[in-house]
Amino acid sequence: MIKYEEVSHRPEEFRSLTGLSVEEFDEVLHEIEQEYDAAEEERLARPNRRRRRGAGRKFRHDLCGRFLLFMVWLRVYPSYRVLGLLFDLDKSAICRNLKAMARLVQRVTSRALPDPGTDLGEDDLEVLEQAFPGLLAILDATEQRIRRPKDNDTQRLHYSGRKKMHTLKTQIVVNREGRIQQVSASVPGSVNDLTLGRQSEVDEQLPEDIALQGDGGYQGMHKDNPQREVILPQRKPRGGELTPEQKEHNRRLSRVRVVVEHTLAHMKIFQALYQVYRHLRGSYTLIIEIVAGLVNRHRDHQVAATAPA
Repeated sequence: MIKYEEVSHRPEEFRSLTGLSVEEFDEVLHEIEQEYDAAEEERLARPNRRRRRGAGRKFRHDLCGRFLLFMVWLRVYPSYRVLGLLFDLDKSAICRNLKAMARLVQRVTSRALPDPGTDLGEDDLEVLEQAFPGLLAILDATEQRIRRPKDNDTQRLHYSGRKKMHTLKTQIVVNREGRIQQVSASVPGSVNDLTLGRQSEVDEQLPEDIALQGDGGYQGMHKDNPQREVILPQRKPRGGELTPEQKEHNRRLSRVRVVVEHTLAHMKIFQALYQVYRHLRGSYTLIIEIVAGLVNRHRDHQVAATAPA
């Protein structure tokens, strides 16, 4: 059985198993411990709870063991049966542990995800520049394959013509340094990038001083708000070719946009966001928000470690 006391003495294996360094794991765990009592009170006081307080099965592992279980699931994404073998639990216990821990971890990781609609001052350019260096926000949409829905209407809705598979699509917004500033709610794969951009209300939430940069899937976004600068690649005209100036424009955009690709690649080291997503579609937004928060925390940890004393 995997135990924290054993694997924490092997830093490289620990990172491969959880996606976090031992230090990062301990920091998140400490914050979870501080949140635990309040989270438990909310869980026990929810209106639809049927059992009295103190009833029901008790968790077999302590909070550290349950957080380790959750991170192994998130990073490696094994089946419940395999995870049960690793932590000596049955399938139903694995399900209970993951469900309870996901909400608890989200309470902590959400602090690393600012809400542009409330955290940014409309007139404070210094605050905007700190959050978005160069006053630039970069958008990108990512898709993850899901199991084919059994309902015919649902499967058509989730079929991505671009990916030729059934997917869930999510948009992230990053600054020029790759820090995630917004994660949209996930939508079926048939929704195009421009529609997702509009549904995410990124134009309404970001002050107009911040320019938006996207890929070709966001063509037409500039029409939504003429007051905002929207930077998009030049599209090759039908039957024609791009001019050398247009090609150079696209290359310059690609050199800036690469940061969002790197951020998405970092998020997808967590196999729950890379393999075929096997769980309820309604839980996907929660999971991707948790990973986004963890990625931001990791980046902030690196920045702090390299900052001059």
